[in-house]
This record gives sequence, C-alpha cells and structure tokens, in this order.
Amino acid sequence: MARLVYTAAAIVFAALIAAGPAAHERRAHPAERPYVLLIHGGSWYRTDRVMVGRVEANRPRLHAWGYATDVVRWRPRRQAFPDVLAAYDRLRLRVGAATPICAWGQSAGAHMALMLAIRRPDVACVVSEAAPTDLKRLDAKLRRRAHDAFGTALARWSPAFYRLLTPTLLEQATNDRLIPFGQMGAMHRAAPHSEALVLSPGTTPWIHSRVAPRQLAHAHVVERRFLSTAIERWRRDGPYPPAQYVG
Repeated sequence: MARLVYTAAAIVFAALIAAGPAAHERRAHPAERPYVLLIHGGSWYRTDRVMVGRVEANRPRLHAWGYATDVVRWRPRRQAFPDVLAAYDRLRLRVGAATPICAWGQSAGAHMALMLAIRRPDVACVVSEAAPTDLKRLDAKLRRRAHDAFGTALARWSPAFYRLLTPTLLEQATNDRLIPFGQMGAMHRAAPHSEALVLSPGTTPWIHSRVAPRQLAHAHVVERRFLSTAIERWRRDGPYPPAQYVG
C-alpha cells in the first residue's frame, strides 16, 4: 500500500513540474499580446446590450491589429467607476506588470477610461471617443447623471482638471449632440501627450452624432498607428508619472 501511495504522489509531482509554475507565478509573466480594455458608454447608468454592443464592435478590428481585448460590464451609477477600476486591476494581475494595457472608452466610458489612467499610471494609453471631460459644464440632465455617479465634487471627477501624461487619442465629432465640442479641447490642453482627432458631419452613425464615412475610415488608420506608437513607447519607458490635479 505504501508503495502505491508513493507512486501516486510521484505521478502528481511530475505532472505539476510538467505544467510549469503555479498559477500565481504564471500571472506575473507578461501576456503574448498587448491588451485593450473596452469600456462602454451609457451616461454612467445604462448597462444594456446596446451600449455594450457598441464598444464591442471594435473587437474584430483590434484583434486583426494584434491586440487582445477585455470588455468591462460595469454596474450603474456609484458602482460604475469602481467596477472599471476593479476590472483593470484584475486584468493587470492576470497578465503581469510587463504587458501593456490600453483603455478604450465611448462617451461616459471614455470619461472613465481617462479617470482610469489618472488613477493608474501604468495604463499604456487611452483612446477616448466623445468623452465628457468637464462634468460641471454638461447640460442639466447629464450633470444630474454625473452627480448620481460621483457625488457633488465634480471637478475632482473631471479629467480636464488633471495634467495627464499618458498618451491619449481624443476623438469627437463637431456635431456632437450631447457633449460640447470644447470638452475635447479642454482635455487636449490638459494632456501634453494627447492627440485630437476631429470628425466632420456625415451619414455614418457614431458617438452622439453622424460623421463622414471617409473620416471614420481615416480614424481607424490613426487609431492603429496611435496604439502601436503608444505601446512601443510604454515598453521602452515604462509607466508614466502620476497625473496631477490642477483644477
């Protein structure tokens, strides 16, 4: 009997050695591909399939460009940003400190992507599509939504009030129906390593607007180049200095 027990233990031990490091050790190894964390919009309260589906529509393109993706399915209002933060932290733990992770958000999701980079300097880059960046200057309805999600200290939750050094691609349409176009300009001034991509009116549905098809195709070219450059820079230089509140 003792011989049988020893043999079984030896088999288990051999299997563990063949499997490689333990799970917690494997998590410290970098993933093979950079990650893009996708954060849907919805005014910090809409969590339906339509909102999630809009940001998920970017996945095939990102996969074709060589990126792995994760989608944050946040809960509404006060739980929204903590869910985004927790999703990023879980992903970082899973893929290791050496794997670049960029955040890509739409509307309220873009706002939270920017706030994520403010809270987590190891975010490699941000793609922000039509982000509200100065919550105090939104219309009354959206401002109430922001209060529901973040309380009354809206300046502290306004990305444009921070000096953000993370590379950021800011995209917005000039005919945005919901977010004042000037909010992109305010963020561009606050983020020294940001690029601004302006989309003109057209026929193709986009965030809060319709834009010119050719410009949207050009935006995809710019996005691909931006991600590649930002990730190469992150791999060379490492995490960025923490963002500073200047409001």
